[in-house]
Amino acid sequence: YTRKIVGSVDVYKDSPDTTPGTGGYIHPGDAIVILSGIILGPACGFLAGGIGSALADLAGGYFFYVPITLIIKGLISLLSAVIYRKVSGRGRHRYLGVALGGITDIVLVAGGYFFCESFLYGIGGAAASIPANLIQGVSGLAISLVLYPVLTAVPDVRKMLAAPDIRQKVFCFLSSAYVPADFDTKEKA
Repeated sequence: YTRKIVGSVDVYKDSPDTTPGTGGYIHPGDAIVILSGIILGPACGFLAGGIGSALADLAGGYFFYVPITLIIKGLISLLSAVIYRKVSGRGRHRYLGVALGGITDIVLVAGGYFFCESFLYGIGGAAASIPANLIQGVSGLAISLVLYPVLTAVPDVRKMLAAPDIRQKVFCFLSSAYVPADFDTKEKA
């Protein structure tokens, strides 16, 4: 699942709009970053969200943003996972957990990129990208809330959410990746 989500983040970022001040771009891919943490957990979510987003920057020619994006988007996935687990408990307040992951995204995207871009472009140039980063974060929050019920309707995703630790998530991944869903272990008569 991690490699599939890495690809999803990269593809989802394919139609960017450039931002003023820094020449960066905005896209709806933050929803996938948030949900990768929630579904895959902190470690795998960090890798999927961070690597997928960094690959999109690399493919888009934003080479100096690759390490910055890897860290910021990875942290968003990681923190979204931790917050979701704390808030959702045993099935309660799941949407609140997703929404708080989205709020984390808004804060880290706007704040993280402002901090890093202030060294590249100065305070004024970095500040010019804040509105676009806020729009990106809010769209990530909204889209993640729309996609969450759709994704949780998928049986394999429900299994991933129910797996409390990484060993069980890896088992869910391996069992769904190598054993077809309709595989029947009983002999046919």
